[in-house]
Amino acid sequence: KDPNVEESTVYGVEVEGAGGKAGMAAIQLKEGKEFDGKQLAQTVYEHLPAYAVPLFVRVVDSLEKTATFKSKKVDLRKQAYGGDGEEIEDPLYVLAGKEDGYVPFYPEYPKEVASGARPKG
Repeated sequence: KDPNVEESTVYGVEVEGAGGKAGMAAIQLKEGKEFDGKQLAQTVYEHLPAYAVPLFVRVVDSLEKTATFKSKKVDLRKQAYGGDGEEIEDPLYVLAGKEDGYVPFYPEYPKEVASGARPKG
């Protein structure tokens, strides 16, 4: 578990041209903590197999829950990483690679994933 993260949920999002879904995490930071992209990448690579490491991370104020305390992923999954009329106002990060960690989202990233250029080993 990352020392800066209070809570998280992971879901799949479509990446055009990538032939399948990529992992995306919505995370709520612990009070007073800031997002550390290198630290988070180190944590996920230590605890998850490479294929399960989320490529996208959305930092949210809180994670909505169902009546049975399960996270509500439907809206998050639908919004994905923006585009198609879905505007994301939360900070959004993408996995540049194992060494660089998570960096701020940039519009070319999905194409780089589809071409195999990102993330870097």
